[in-house]
Amino acid sequence: MRFHDLRHQSASLLLASGADLRTVMGWLGHSQIGITANLYTHLLPQVKEDAAERMDRLFEQPEPPMAVNLAVMPPMASLEAALK
Repeated sequence: MRFHDLRHQSASLLLASGADLRTVMGWLGHSQIGITANLYTHLLPQVKEDAAERMDRLFEQPEPPMAVNLAVMPPMASLEAALK
């Protein structure tokens, strides 16, 4: 295995484990993030899917509050009298 193959494999593993492009760029010594992105875009679909799943979790709706059944509530006058 050539040194370049080891270098490519380490970058691939970093990206697959969730490292961002900027980190991998620094690891490889690339002068521009576009170089790293162009060489490793084949790994980005899974990264994009993971990011979309994290975004979905951010926007998950909490359980709605329990509905109040107004038909069984006492009239307001009764409540006001009870509070006096």
